[in-house]
Amino acid sequence: MSRAQINTLTNLIDSAEAGGWTLPTDVMEAHRIYRQVTALDLAPPAALDAYTAAARIVTATTAGEPVDPLAAGRELRHAEEERRAYDQAKHLLQVAIDQAAQAAGN
Repeated sequence: MSRAQINTLTNLIDSAEAGGWTLPTDVMEAHRIYRQVTALDLAPPAALDAYTAAARIVTATTAGEPVDPLAAGRELRHAEEERRAYDQAKHLLQVAIDQAAQAAGN
């Protein structure tokens, strides 16, 4: 279902609700699910790249603080995994939105 069709369906449902008339239950339920899926929030992961991690090592060394390069590497790996998971989650949400739109249009 295209964005324009979803917008038209949304307007129809909003008008039906405001006017006190009903639409088929399956249409209302599918559209409710579509609205819930599109409202899902996905917080971006914390940003950490190799240059920032390296700068932290330099800053800690300059300040005379202990440095654990392995821990820094783990933190960087975790940040990269979080970015990949975020990208996958964004893709999954888009697929879910498309599926919900199709269900709302059927």
